[in-house]
Amino acid sequence: MVAPDHRDNTFFDPVDDDVEAVFEVLRLRRPIDVTDAYAAVLDDEDLGGCAEPDAFAVSGHSFGGYTALALAGAEVELVDGPVELGDSRVWAIVGLAPWDGEAILGGTAVITAPTLLFTGLLDQTTMIEQVRDLYAPMTQPDRHLGILVAGGHFTFSPIGCALFEGDGCGEEFVPLELANALTSVSALSLLELARGVEGAIAQLPLEAPELIWE
Repeated sequence: MVAPDHRDNTFFDPVDDDVEAVFEVLRLRRPIDVTDAYAAVLDDEDLGGCAEPDAFAVSGHSFGGYTALALAGAEVELVDGPVELGDSRVWAIVGLAPWDGEAILGGTAVITAPTLLFTGLLDQTTMIEQVRDLYAPMTQPDRHLGILVAGGHFTFSPIGCALFEGDGCGEEFVPLELANALTSVSALSLLELARGVEGAIAQLPLEAPELIWE
């Protein structure tokens, strides 16, 4: 697993006065950061053997979910017009509360990679309608949308609860340990399905009362 720290876009980075300009750059650069990180792994003599040369999966939370969808082929609308940042080597994506607050992602119907999206019914940062709008156009058969009934935004990224309150952090939300277990099992099921493991998708926790599946 490779997890690049996107420059100017970690929890600890200060917010620039010109937020919109920074975000415009990040929307373009984040998918490129991932492909660059993948290339670095392949080029590293010590790590190259750990990765397939023509196939990788992408997972991300919030802006990372946007990144995963863009890499899977969804068109990105920038100020200067639409761009395509997809990488044909992406063979599966997992998007946790994926962000598309300004409706800059279009064409998710073109995504052919097996896809798992997660969101929380109580998410106040990436509202459930946002995620449903991303999911609804998809037509490929291996797509799944899981909704944590008592999930908030930081339910999917517990480190956020060390910095913020609410929106997934607190007793009114599903316990973080349980949410992590449910999302991890689901992600592994989807990834093993993408790898061709028979019966993998049957491991989705479809009967868990904390989850609604669409």
